[in-house]
Amino acid sequence: MRLARPAGLWELIAAGGFPELVLGPPSPRFRAAWCRAYLATVLAPTNIEQVAEVRRADVAPLLLAQLAARSAGEIVVNDLARELGADQGTIRANLETLETLYLARSLPAWTTSRTNRAKRRSVTHLVDTALACQIVGETGDSLADPASRYFGPLIESYVVAEIAKQLTWCEEPTSMFHYRDRDQREVDIILERHNRVVAIEVKATSTPVTQHARHIGYLAERLGDRFALGIVLHTGDQRVRLSDRIVALPISALWSDRQT
Repeated sequence: MRLARPAGLWELIAAGGFPELVLGPPSPRFRAAWCRAYLATVLAPTNIEQVAEVRRADVAPLLLAQLAARSAGEIVVNDLARELGADQGTIRANLETLETLYLARSLPAWTTSRTNRAKRRSVTHLVDTALACQIVGETGDSLADPASRYFGPLIESYVVAEIAKQLTWCEEPTSMFHYRDRDQREVDIILERHNRVVAIEVKATSTPVTQHARHIGYLAERLGDRFALGIVLHTGDQRVRLSDRIVALPISALWSDRQT
C-alpha cells in the first residue's frame, strides 16, 4: 500500500520522513514540538557520550544548527571551528557523532582519473528535512514563499534522503557522492555501481531546460561508456529528454510507479 503524501513539495519537505510526522497532524505546532523533543533526546549529553568519545559534547547541537543552515553546502571544517569557537579536531569528532546518531549525512566528493581536478570536500545534509525545517524556522507555508532561501537547498536534501533510503534495498551495492571541481562545475548527486555512473541535478524550477544539465553533459563527455544516465529532477510534472543520455523528470518520479 502506498501512503498518501501531502499536497505540495514544500509540505513533503516540512513533513520529512519520520512516521510520526508523515502520519500525524500536519500542523506546524505539532511538527515543531515533536522535532524539539526528538532533538533534545538524541542530543542529550549522556546520549552523545554513549556513542562517542568527544570533547565538548555541547558543540553537537550548535554544529547541527550550522549544518541545517548550510544544507547541501560543502563542509569547511575551519569555518565551522571559527564560527563555534572550537578547534578543528572537536568539529571533526562532532561531525562523526552527528552521523552516528543519524542526524547528519555526509556525501563524499566523487572523482575519477578522467576528471582529476575535483575538490575533496564533502557536502552535508541533515538526514531528515523536518528536523532541518525546525532548526532554521521553516514551515510548509514559509517554504512555499518564492523568497524562501531554504527551499532550494532543502529540496536537494530531501532528494538525497529519498535516494539514500532506496539504495538500502538495491540488489547491487551503489555508492552516492557529489561532484564539484575548481572550474565551478557541480553535480548534486553521483551514483556509482560497478564503475558505471548516474549523475543527478536537483533544480528548484518547474520548467527544466538543457542548460540545467550542462555540468552533467560535461561528465558524460569525459566518462564515455562509463556514463549510464543523467537526470535533472525538478518541481514540475514534465518528463523531457534533454539529450541522448540525459532526461528531466519530476521529483515525484522518485516514488512513482510510472516508467520513463
